[in-house]
Amino acid sequence: MFEERCKVLEPKTEKGRESLERICLEAERLFAEKGYHATSIKEIMANANLGTGTFYIYFTDKLTLYKKLLTTYSHTIRRNIALKVETATTRKEAEKLGILAYLETVAENPSIYNIIWESLYIERSLFDNYYKDFANSYIKQLEKAQFADEIEQDIDVELVAYMLIGISNFVGLRYAVFEDNSQRFPEIAEEIVNILDAGLFKK
Repeated sequence: MFEERCKVLEPKTEKGRESLERICLEAERLFAEKGYHATSIKEIMANANLGTGTFYIYFTDKLTLYKKLLTTYSHTIRRNIALKVETATTRKEAEKLGILAYLETVAENPSIYNIIWESLYIERSLFDNYYKDFANSYIKQLEKAQFADEIEQDIDVELVAYMLIGISNFVGLRYAVFEDNSQRFPEIAEEIVNILDAGLFKK
């Protein structure tokens, strides 16, 4: 799992957790504003009001911190989607609620795009594994829907998983990042699922 490969030892004390959170928040802000390579450990720690030496209590280097942020994003997105779809009784409803959860999450954390996509240039395997793991989780849900006869049996579920991830990613960019359309999120999620249900092309 991507999250296991990027795991960082979590502090056991309240003070330690607070320091780690401050480091991560400042790193997230600076990475999003300036980029990974233009941001130094010294700058992160100065903005977090912590000594540079404190950094090495939690991380071995800047890349380890970056991986921690990716792990946090992956966990946050999956957790929010899982919580939202708990009430769904069909795969169609789960898709709608999952899209809604994703839009809400990226609207609250717009730097997600900057930091996740920059991994393509920092360490390509991070980018690949982030999306492969997300897709693998999606594939399992689609296979369950096939078994329950809720979706077509002869479709390539891997292809569909990446297609749906792509829809969420770029709809999120347009309606959650380019401008705030948060009031329309339920309507947007509904429209996407209606198109998926009816099909794009006239029969």
